[in-house]
Amino acid sequence: MSCMTFVLFLTFAQIWASSMHPRLPPSSKLSTNPKEQTSYYWIHNARSTITEKIQRSLNQNVAKNVILFLGDGMSIPTVAAARVYQSGEESELAFDKFPYIGLAKTYAVDRQVADSANTATAYLAGVKANYGTIGVGPEVNFGDCQGMTNETNHAFSIAYYSQLKNKRTGLVTTARVTHASPAGVYAHTSDRNWESDSDIINDGQKPEICSDIASQLLFGETGKKLNVVMGGGRMKLLPNNMTDEEGQKGERSDGANLIQTWQEQRINVKYAWNRSQLIGDVTFDNLLGLFAHDHMSFNLERDTTNEPSLAEMTTVAIKTLSRGSDGYFLFLEGARIDMAHHSGASRLALNETIEFSKAIQAAVDLTDESDTLIVVTSDHAH
Repeated sequence: MSCMTFVLFLTFAQIWASSMHPRLPPSSKLSTNPKEQTSYYWIHNARSTITEKIQRSLNQNVAKNVILFLGDGMSIPTVAAARVYQSGEESELAFDKFPYIGLAKTYAVDRQVADSANTATAYLAGVKANYGTIGVGPEVNFGDCQGMTNETNHAFSIAYYSQLKNKRTGLVTTARVTHASPAGVYAHTSDRNWESDSDIINDGQKPEICSDIASQLLFGETGKKLNVVMGGGRMKLLPNNMTDEEGQKGERSDGANLIQTWQEQRINVKYAWNRSQLIGDVTFDNLLGLFAHDHMSFNLERDTTNEPSLAEMTTVAIKTLSRGSDGYFLFLEGARIDMAHHSGASRLALNETIEFSKAIQAAVDLTDESDTLIVVTSDHAH
């Protein structure tokens, strides 16, 4: 590069930078907090933070309860933008106040860019797997019907191991309860799209060989022992000759009404399909809440008289699971952060992140860190 070329490049770079960062007039203030206009505020803030970190004692208790929050597709830029969306740069989400933080690599075994299926296997079962597979190891390729039936290839979730310890278990999601992330709690499948038997038939496979995800929720080793299941997706649990409470047809080809079967499997059970049925006295040991035919609505589009919020579902789930003496494991997913990002709907995505934060705060308020571990993570980024 000649000196002249370098000088021209530098000049254009300076012009470009100036256009991107115009000089603000001296009176402009970006902050709405008047305390930020003093040096004392920032020095005091730093000292307080350091003092709190030094004085915090290490919690060496053994957790009786574990709650895992999953913000689907909740990237670092999403979290940063959600803080600003909430109330400005200095705003904190509920999990910003947690004492420890880390980063995770989210690649799949066969792809660099992961999806919600193989990542669910990773954070719930500790095994990295192939793209689109759930609850099976990397020995099983996507769509391998025979491979998924081999139990030696199964990766078991923390819910399974919690049940072995006689702990109560549950899942809450704003997606279909048979969707990729919640399915990681209980299912073993080579294709995340095989949510009902009709999905398998449409792929030219046999559901009597490779069991669909909804069937595994009812009859699988982990699924049949879940005490709390809440989210959307009535369509995957009802037969195609039957309509749900809102008049929409089910999808199943086998004629099975899995909602009815779920209730028959358990004692002291409650089934709720709307918010009013969910909110109230928690006097039941087992709860199935299906609040939408498909995925639940985005919060900004939600009928608040009909669909509960994620925070409301979180509250009821914790109270229900707490009705045991041996502790519990609970998985909670803010699923629609991801779906909004897929559509490029940033406002919806950020609002879903705020709702996710509210659910976490509800869990913090209901539990004690002396016996309850709360972990917040994401499965992949946008």
